[in-house]
Amino acid sequence: MVSNMDLDRWYTLSYWQLHAYFGCARVFAFSRPLYTPEMWTELRQLWRDFAVKDKESMPPLKENEPERTYQFGTDSFDPPMEPFQSGIKGRGLRAKRDIARGEMVFKATNNTVIFTRGHTWRLFLFHIYERHGEDGPFDSGMTCDALIWSWVQTLEEDGDPIVVADFDNGSLLNEGRDEEGWDPPNVRCGKKGDTMCMMEYYATEDIQTGDEILCDYREFAMLDSWIDIGL
Repeated sequence: MVSNMDLDRWYTLSYWQLHAYFGCARVFAFSRPLYTPEMWTELRQLWRDFAVKDKESMPPLKENEPERTYQFGTDSFDPPMEPFQSGIKGRGLRAKRDIARGEMVFKATNNTVIFTRGHTWRLFLFHIYERHGEDGPFDSGMTCDALIWSWVQTLEEDGDPIVVADFDNGSLLNEGRDEEGWDPPNVRCGKKGDTMCMMEYYATEDIQTGDEILCDYREFAMLDSWIDIGL
């Protein structure tokens, strides 16, 4: 729960307090839709509008000061997978053709965005939530989607933690683990032998058309590390 005192200090809300504030438990109590190309375009445009306003509101103080939010790159990539409703897991990804072991399944692209400050990510969520004006209607659905599709990681050894989000179907990747009670993963972040995730994902086995694509989140996401970036 989020108390009235917490709401007065919205700018300090942690990840799970934001989850409660936006009503995400209620949102995900029901099946969420697969995003159409138009919905992805809308979400990416919301980020672009926010990035412009954020930079205008607080220009960099130093010439080489890291941007608070930016696109990961300019590349595009057509992954061999498609979204589908994956039963109890909710939305997921499945192979739309046979995929060979070692083949790149997906990668970070121009649809991948980085937040170098936790508060900037927090402001972006409120930008989505209140995009129709403070008198509503508030957009809990897309806000909660953006929240759960974000994760914390580093881009280099001993680098600072950042928040990463893919604003495309790559966000629908479900988790698998080589543990009891889980479906095993069939893709991994990086090639065999890589020491850290470099935002490229490869098949660890031959994957048949229609098979769900699963990855162990722990290979790239710093789980339970939101506090390390002020969330």
